[in-house]
Order: sequence, then structure tokens, then C-alpha cells
Amino acid sequence: MTTSITLGGRRIGPGDPVYIVAEMAANHDQRLGEAMRILGAAKRAGADAVKLGAATPRDWLSELRELAGELELDLFSSPDAATPELVEGLGAPVYEISAADPALIRRVAATAKPIILSTGTAALDAIEDAVAAAQDAGCGQLALLWRQDAYPAPAKELRLRTIPYLSAAFGLPVGFGDHTLGSAAAVAAVALGAVIVEKHLTLSRALPVVESAISLEPEEFARMVAAVRTAEDSLGERIDSAAGG
Repeated sequence: MTTSITLGGRRIGPGDPVYIVAEMAANHDQRLGEAMRILGAAKRAGADAVKLGAATPRDWLSELRELAGELELDLFSSPDAATPELVEGLGAPVYEISAADPALIRRVAATAKPIILSTGTAALDAIEDAVAAAQDAGCGQLALLWRQDAYPAPAKELRLRTIPYLSAAFGLPVGFGDHTLGSAAAVAAVALGAVIVEKHLTLSRALPVVESAISLEPEEFARMVAAVRTAEDSLGERIDSAAGG
């Protein structure tokens, strides 16, 4: 059976509620007030966590961490080789790291925190190397995040059937990072077994920010969350034909 990970006391894996991450990235437009409003919008829309960009100003971290705690939102980021301390400064429950960076994976696996390996355009052998690097360095809780790095990602290039394949091949929980223009792909990914959905959130796509075009506005994000919850409810339990069900 595919394993799970635990974040903040919550189990994430097959049969558990999908863990929904609102990715802020640069959608705060370098304004702390905008970043704090995005946190509030994420909570109201039904997100479980907010992911910051590695370029988030460090002097914002204490205020963002405090607000996330009040909202009962997990808050984390994707560090690069120069900024792993950003995640520690957040008191984040998890690292999200590119599968293309085994050196950084080994470096942060020593923290004993869960790691989400973002596949990007990594080939299967690169994913295997990344998983081995994390596990050999002592990471006991590991998940994969299937995603395409195109902005936006064309639906025909998503290859979502890779999600159950990766889950079976590695015995790990697998999520989906959605860079499409809508939310249909996220719902399809859940139907195929994704246990994490990560999607950009912005207060307005009118902002002149790179990620804004692939972001959902708050009402759209809330509709995506509702659709994901309906999809997971629809999956239900498998009927065992051998038992006459």
C-alpha cells in the first residue's frame, strides 16, 4: 500500500482528504499587505496551506508566520541552495524541493522534516535519484509532486496518468502542481489519485506578475476546492466484486 506523510498532525495519503496548497509565488507584488490578504483569501477559499516563493522578503516572515498560525494554515516555501534557512525561519512543516537538485535534497533531509519532491520536467531516472538521495540522507516522509514547468501548461502535455504510475512505482503519495489556466486538470488529477493539489492564487489576474496568468482569483479557487472535494467524495470505496458487492 502507498505510504502517507504527516504534516502538522494531519495524515496525507490515499483515502485522506486532498491537501490543497495555494501558491502565492510573486503574486504579492512586493507588498506585505497584499501577501497577508492572500493568506486570508486562501483560508476563506478552503486551502490547507500557502506556499511562498523563495524571493519572499525575509523581514515579512514573522508577520506571515503569525497570521498563518491564527488562520490555521500551513505555511512553507521552496528553498534553493542559497536560502534553505527561509523554510526554517517560517517554522514550516515541510520542504518542497526540485527533484533536479539532489545536493539540496540531501542537505535538508537531515532536518527530518517531510519533503515534497517537485518533478518538473525530470526524467524517471532523475526522480529515482532524487528519491534515493532523500531516503539515503534520512528522510522518512516523502511525497512526489507531478507538474509541468510551462507557464501556462497545455492540457495535452500534462500526462496525468503518470500520477498513479509514480505512486505504484515508488510506493509514495503523489500530488499535482497545476500550471494550467483553469482547474479541470486539478480535479482530473484527484480522480487519478493525487493526494496534494497545488495551484497559484492571486487577488487579481490584472497584476503585472509572471504567475498571475495561471493563477486563480479567490472565488475561482474556492470553486476548485469545492470541485476537488466533490471528486474525492465521488471516488468512495472500491466495490469488491469477489464479495458480491
